[in-house]
Order: sequence, then C-alpha cells, then structure tokens
Amino acid sequence: MYNISKVKRWIKKAAKTDLSYNKNEQLISDNYVIIRVLPEMLPAILEAFGHLNGGRTGTYQSKEAYQMGSYMTPGPLQVIDSKLKYSLVKPKREHRILYLQDSGQKIIIDAKYADLFNDFEACSLAATKNGTVQVFWPKKVIGAIASIRCNDSFLDTFRFILPANISTDKNSDQKGRKK
Repeated sequence: MYNISKVKRWIKKAAKTDLSYNKNEQLISDNYVIIRVLPEMLPAILEAFGHLNGGRTGTYQSKEAYQMGSYMTPGPLQVIDSKLKYSLVKPKREHRILYLQDSGQKIIIDAKYADLFNDFEACSLAATKNGTVQVFWPKKVIGAIASIRCNDSFLDTFRFILPANISTDKNSDQKGRKK
C-alpha cells in the first residue's frame, strides 16, 4: 500500500516545516498529501513530534491537528493516470499528469507524493470537485493529493480523449463488449 521507507523520510522532512498528525482519525498530512497512519509509521511520527498524541509542527499559533477526514470521503470523478511525467528545471520538480475520465481535463500532481504509494499505477484514483486526487487501495481511500495549477503552455499542446468505442467498464473487453 505505502512505500514505508519513503513515507518515513517524508514525515521527518515535513516535520521541519509543517506536518499535522490527527491521532483520532489516524491521518497525517503536510497540507499537500494526506495518508492513513500505519503502525510502521509510528516510530517516525514519534521522532517528529516527541509523542503520539497528535498535533502540528511548524510555527503556527495552534498546535492542534486539523480535521482531515473530509478529504478521505470518496470523490465523484474518476481519474486516469496517464503515466506521463512532466519535469520543470527551475524550480527542479517532477510532476505526474493525470486526467479526468469523462472530460479529459488534465490534473497535475507532484510526483514525489505518488512515490509514497507502492505501485501507484495499480491504485484506483478519483477526484473531488476542488481537484483533490484520492488514492484507493483496493476500495478504501488511503490517501489524498492536492492538485497543482500549472500555467505552462506546453500542457496545452495535447489532450486526452477516451475513444467512443472503448468502454471503461471493467467487465468489458477493449471494444466495449461484455465479457
């Protein structure tokens, strides 16, 4: 489900700026990604916070963890992973290009957050109306990733189209015939 070694490194790095751990919901976030806490993550959380009671790191007045559960409610829009990556030179970043199944609209996420999940390509994806991408494994939301707004004209040079004769029904073959 998760790449635990990458998740632990992410927790330690995010704790230096902004990390929120909600003990009651068993969710952890750096404001760009939310993931469910597993027992294997607790040592890194303990190291980051000094306790396992929940809270928030960084220079905020409130050290209380905010409620994250609403982001884990399944979104209505199906998302497809194009498996395309898009790199920026300055600042050096790698993004992943996803798209909405029904409209072909592109959704850009930071690739480092997709890397927190083992076999991101095998996960199901959905999106909320505000563009948050939800990661499912197998049918449970295990993460939510904030989308990124990119104003790069390169992204306008292509679009995703679902051919009319290709069915998205998992019980159909490639030509849309029921199995």
